Amino acid sequence: MNRLAPFACLLVAAGCGGQLSPSSSETVAADTAAPPTLSFAADWSIVQSGPVLSGGKVTLHYDVARLPNCRATYHGFPAWGISAYYAVDGGQAFTAPVTLRIHLADGQIMEYDGTLHAPREP
Repeated sequence: MNRLAPFACLLVAAGCGGQLSPSSSETVAADTAAPPTLSFAADWSIVQSGPVLSGGKVTLHYDVARLPNCRATYHGFPAWGISAYYAVDGGQAFTAPVTLRIHLADGQIMEYDGTLHAPREP
């Protein structure tokens, strides 16, 4: 019996520390909120709709008119795409597509609003 007393005290002390957990309604609201958007317009302006949070998501909108001369065809079909490359504070580099090839008869390429995942701060 004497050996269990220190163990029980340790559990109680460990259970009292740490961060407060949000209520379930706060968690649902955070999970369903739309991520901020980074928009790269044809006129080379950049607009950010909200703060980018560590470990959060970001919607990337890239107007393909920013690069109007970077086009190629292969057997009469578009053979090009545009990808975003990004890194945060010199960290690991990531890539995400900003165009999407539609598999129709003409192989059309369209803008694609991709979702980026912001790396967590160490």
